[in-house]
Amino acid sequence: MSLWIAINRASLPPFDKIICYPTGHGADARVKEFMQIGVTDLGLVGRAKVNGIRVLGKGTTSIVILCRWHGKKKALKVRRVDAGGSGANHEAIFLKRANICSVGPKLCTWSENSIVMEYLQGITLGEWLMRLQSYTDAEVKSIISNLLIQARKLDVCGIIHRELGNASRHAIISKKRSTFVDFGTAGLSMKASNVTSLANYLFLQKTHATQIEKHIHFCRDELLGMLKEYKISRADKIFGKLLQLIET
Repeated sequence: MSLWIAINRASLPPFDKIICYPTGHGADARVKEFMQIGVTDLGLVGRAKVNGIRVLGKGTTSIVILCRWHGKKKALKVRRVDAGGSGANHEAIFLKRANICSVGPKLCTWSENSIVMEYLQGITLGEWLMRLQSYTDAEVKSIISNLLIQARKLDVCGIIHRELGNASRHAIISKKRSTFVDFGTAGLSMKASNVTSLANYLFLQKTHATQIEKHIHFCRDELLGMLKEYKISRADKIFGKLLQLIET
């Protein structure tokens, strides 16, 4: 089987159950929808499998597939037909907002049931945490600091991600850049505290914290104090101290 199929073949079995997972119903309409926004081919590669076909990712509401969009490799996020909600519009709008803050994969375009975005070749944060022993202290500090800075940017922009308390599948770690994904449940809040949500996930869950503490040496009580203070004030000064604690 070729690694690429033309989009006009995607309504045929077994590809119909990829673009209209899990039933395959309505595949012709989806193909027309994808063609209208400039998708020309689907790439059958990735770490996940759906009905024996490789894809970039599989979640509870969507399937992510490599695609060609105007001749360039992109990620196509396709809503599952059994997903609730009102379509891809909400996530696309919040991804666009996050992009303005220099966070998230770059949005290209979207339709009722799909989003075309930057293709980030990497692994999930959860997978990265399982491989920490293969990274240097400097690399671990750099990636974690970068993610915290992006969480801070979302706070400043008033965007609450809502999934960073369990961020294992909601951040991609790649050589090009690491960033947050999946803005389907995001919202607006002037009290957004993505920093504390992410920090709690990284430093206070025993499984992660034990491994991270081998690379980053910090006082847990001092960290807890800073997180509590940050959640109340969200001040630049407190965030700066938090980064300093991690980076030194």
